[in-house]
This record gives sequence, structure tokens and C-alpha cells, in this order.
Amino acid sequence: MTERWETVEAINAARAAMEQRLGWEQPAAWGLLTPDGAVVRANVRGGYLPGVAVATVVGYRSGTGSYPLPAAAIAEAIAMVEPGEACTDIPHPNLAVLRSLSGRDVVVAFVSEADFAADAADRYVAALMTEIRRAA
Repeated sequence: MTERWETVEAINAARAAMEQRLGWEQPAAWGLLTPDGAVVRANVRGGYLPGVAVATVVGYRSGTGSYPLPAAAIAEAIAMVEPGEACTDIPHPNLAVLRSLSGRDVVVAFVSEADFAADAADRYVAALMTEIRRAA
């Protein structure tokens, strides 16, 4: 039988377990970008289940930076997040975006709380922060 997380509590428990296994520090923001730096999805202090799934496949644990997210890694992250789709009490926009990116190579950027208000040297982090500030 396929695992299913049918409640928000079950999703939160699964996310917390993933975070603990990885030794993950939740970022203030994270997002998915195209290789040319266009922001596809930005998350501010949220979206942590798909965030930790993507972090797991790219090896991110904490800090600020960007990482290549090849198509195979996207598929792996989707598989890690899919059991949460059984919970219909919340939307799953990050999963939808990950699926829309299937078969493509993209970039994921993470921004630590300490760097959230700073100017970024990494071009993908800078693009993500520009989009977040524009949308605010």
C-alpha cells in the first residue's frame, strides 16, 4: 500500500521527520527558478514539506545558496511529497509546480533568516529575493 498523509498533522509529522533526518534548518525563503533566473515559485516562511524534499535531493541543510535541481531530482522530490496530496484540507501549489517542471533542469534557491534582508551575491538568490520584495 502506498503511504498517504490524510491530515495536516500527518503531513507535519512526516515533514518534521524528514527535517530531523536531514539536519535541516528551515530557511526564511526558498524558491524554484529557471536556469536563466526567472522565478517559477517563491515561498516565504512556508512550503516546508516540498522544501525539505528538495533540500534532501540536493543536499542543502542550512544557510543561503542555490543548487542545480536536475530533472531526476525533481522526480525524486515529487515522490517524497506525493503522500501529502491525500490531505485535501490544504492546497499543494509547490507539488503542482514541481510536476510542471518535470523533465526539466531548474535551480532551487534557499535564503536563511540571517540573510533574508541582505543583498545576495548569488544571482539565483538575488532573483528570488527581488521577486519576493516585488510581490510584498
